[in-house]
Formats: sequence, structure tokens, C-alpha cells
Amino acid sequence: MSPGRRRRWSASSLLVLRVLLLADAVVLAVVGGIAVAFVERPAGLVAACGAWLLAGALLACLPLTDPYRHERRRRAGG
Repeated sequence: MSPGRRRRWSASSLLVLRVLLLADAVVLAVVGGIAVAFVERPAGLVAACGAWLLAGALLACLPLTDPYRHERRRRAGG
């Protein structure tokens, strides 16, 4: 394999990765809600904000697991 080319992941691997990202984001959002509801005020809010920020970061990674993004980029000319 040449140094400029990277190996692409299979569609099934990307689907598994996408499901895991989504599931982890949902779990973190729920944990944040539980922290707001049941943990002391300053610590609970800090923990919830951290969990929600991390869940947002995981959701922001979802477009990277699109199995068809390489074909769209190639069709667009980039």
C-alpha cells in the first residue's frame, strides 16, 4: 500500500462504531441528568456539564462514521 493511501473501514465496521458512539452519548446524557437530580448542587452541575459535553463530542464524531462520505466527496470533485 502506498504511503498516501489509507485503508477504508468496511460499512459494517462503521455501523458498529456509529451505534457504539450513539449508545455511549445516550448513556452519558442520562448520567448527566441523574447527576443533576441526585448529586449535591455544585458538584452535580459540574459532573453533568462534563458528561453532557462529552456526549456532545461523541455525537459530533458521528459524521465521521458515514460509510458513503468518500463517494460524496469524490463526486463533488474534492
